[in-house]
Amino acid sequence: MLFLVFGSPSIASLDNKLYQRIELTLLKYSELGKVLDGQSSQWPFSSIVTCKDKNLDVFYHTYFQPLIQYLVQLAREVEQDNMVKRMDNTNQLHRFNSDSISSIMGEFFMISCNSMLSMTVWVYTILCYYPDVQRNISRELNRFIMLNGRQPTFSDRSRLPCYVSFQDQCFRYHAISITNTIQKSSKDTIHKNHAFGECNNPSQRTHGLGWHFSSTASALFKSNTRFNSSPHNGKNSALGWYTHFNPVIELMEKHMFNIIIKTLVRCTIKPALSHRGNKLYPSLASYSEMGGIKIPLDFKIRLVEHQHTSEL
Repeated sequence: MLFLVFGSPSIASLDNKLYQRIELTLLKYSELGKVLDGQSSQWPFSSIVTCKDKNLDVFYHTYFQPLIQYLVQLAREVEQDNMVKRMDNTNQLHRFNSDSISSIMGEFFMISCNSMLSMTVWVYTILCYYPDVQRNISRELNRFIMLNGRQPTFSDRSRLPCYVSFQDQCFRYHAISITNTIQKSSKDTIHKNHAFGECNNPSQRTHGLGWHFSSTASALFKSNTRFNSSPHNGKNSALGWYTHFNPVIELMEKHMFNIIIKTLVRCTIKPALSHRGNKLYPSLASYSEMGGIKIPLDFKIRLVEHQHTSEL
């Protein structure tokens, strides 16, 4: 998330000062939730500054605001494309000032840490349950690499119909997030062979991957071509036409693409094994809540590296 929102490279060591500063801020936020009896997740950070609660005020001005201001300034100085720069480029159109951008980045910082964790865990869990889907995507990736001599990039996703169909189906399910979006499985409205979700809130579609996962999903992942493109602009975007006005959505989808592609190119996702060799699947029917997101219970998987191309 540092890379997407602020353009900073990944942190390689737990001793990194920036990592320790972020960890301290998240720890203080967790402690704040205990003080407020779990109500801290109901407060948007942009409104904390006007709140009269002393604990919230101390957290915001001592830990949260200085960290976000530092990250925003860092994002403007790096060469890497990031959300801060995109917001700067649109500030005249939307009349953002520097404080507004810092406030928005702060919201995304807290939300996105949870969101990317949730999305990644659910994607791995679903692929673990559906090895046939995983195999189809891996074969598709292998064919692409053999034809082009390289791994696919986000701009190549129109040539990966199995992957696009899978990701689109995953993003159609919503989890509770720090913004209190309601957990709700979307129902489709079909128009001209395109599916429109009942719950078309763009923030919901980025704040977590799925929940009520149906047994028929596997068939949809394999062959249902009506989910493979956006009817509005022809882009094969799992999050649809929201990318027109919300730059972070495309960045998050791009990051999710990279995570899945890089994993499946190298590994097969398999369930963990018990000491007797029995397969231990993460649960799709039960979960634990962590900071407003849902994580499947017993999430333990194995990433088994491919030995030969024929394995795909």
